[in-house]
Amino acid sequence: MASRKGATVVIGLAALVAGVWLFYQGLKNYSLKKAIEYTPTSKAVSAVPGLTEVSGIARPYAGKKLSPYDKKECLYYATEIWKWSGSGKHRRKTLEKRIKSDDPILIEDKTGTILVQATIYPSSSKSRAYMRTDVSKSSRPGGLAGLFWQSDPNDKLKPFLCEFCPNLAEYGDKIEVYETYIQDGDPIYVLGKAEIFDPNEPRPRLIVKDDKRTGIYCISDGTEKGALSRVGQLLNAMVFGCPLLAFAGFEFAVLGLVMEFGAKLSDVAPLMFAGLIIPVLLYIWLAWTLFTAAYNGLILLKNQINRSRANVDTFLLKRHDLLPNLVKVVQEYAKYERAMQEMVASLRSAKVGESGKILFAVSESYPDLKANENFLALQKELVGLEDQIAGSREYYNDAVMLYNKQIATFPHLIVAKALNLKPIEYYSVGEQELKAAPGVFS
Repeated sequence: MASRKGATVVIGLAALVAGVWLFYQGLKNYSLKKAIEYTPTSKAVSAVPGLTEVSGIARPYAGKKLSPYDKKECLYYATEIWKWSGSGKHRRKTLEKRIKSDDPILIEDKTGTILVQATIYPSSSKSRAYMRTDVSKSSRPGGLAGLFWQSDPNDKLKPFLCEFCPNLAEYGDKIEVYETYIQDGDPIYVLGKAEIFDPNEPRPRLIVKDDKRTGIYCISDGTEKGALSRVGQLLNAMVFGCPLLAFAGFEFAVLGLVMEFGAKLSDVAPLMFAGLIIPVLLYIWLAWTLFTAAYNGLILLKNQINRSRANVDTFLLKRHDLLPNLVKVVQEYAKYERAMQEMVASLRSAKVGESGKILFAVSESYPDLKANENFLALQKELVGLEDQIAGSREYYNDAVMLYNKQIATFPHLIVAKALNLKPIEYYSVGEQELKAAPGVFS
């Protein structure tokens, strides 16, 4: 009887701790959910270092490979081997080995590709990876128990363990294998930190990866909407229900103590009533988190807007510096031909987005110019800059749209009024941008 009373106290305390811990995990998921909502999706061609959200189709970067367990052709895999040991209350599951590919993959959208370093733990949410688990296998590979447990003669577990974890090939207790892989053509959504992949490359590429410092990272097999759905599946239950679980655990533990020492409920009534402080404090913590998340989200969006506007200006400046070199190359062919001189004049006064079309027309009319390596290199760079300008401008307007929407809705409306935040105008092609190219020649 005494052991049952003690068990009641233990169960109550376990529920209390679990409620508080799950509540904390829910708050972390809420922060991730808001980061997803507040970050506009970047185009591959216009992504810049910093917090970046990309979505597209998985493509190979370092070739294809086979997943260790399922032997599926894929671009990335992560496989975990867990073993069970002990019995009764001492029974536990431990991670024996984790196998993963280290090569990045490419995410392709309609503007180009960007590198992504996937971080996936198939059996847990440690990595904020919301991916399907392609393989979930439980079996007993060997020993006397294995004779009765494993009936499939074509089972993959035994050969897999012999190759990757020989010490478990004849293990007599339960083995679990979890495997997740990304295949060519899979839709992928990623939120993470973009940084330079190889600074020694002539034109360094960006790679999006897990930000260990901030903990903001999410990868999902789908779209942003799907990622938000998965992040929020248990969010409400965790942040709103777990304080009640903690309260119930506390009350249960008190009842166990009453049973243990034979006290009357009236004697511990004040203590049980004081247990209400636990959910109250947790809900105050939740309210503070909601407020700070709203504030930080608006500041994040405003920083995104400022950054994207600076990126547009940077690309315009690059275009501004590039055009004179192109004009010099074209002028070599324009000394005696009136038509060519007119094209050069058009190039001088071209609007953003039009200079590339003019150059294509020039190159088609003059085969010698089309074969000029300097012209081709400069032409390719200009077309790339035009795409970057368009992508950055679109990203800016997406960020402005999110910002204006948030400051007009509750609870962000309260924060916006307190900080005197005003709506921001969308980016449009104004006179300053239209004159960016002619200013080179003035």
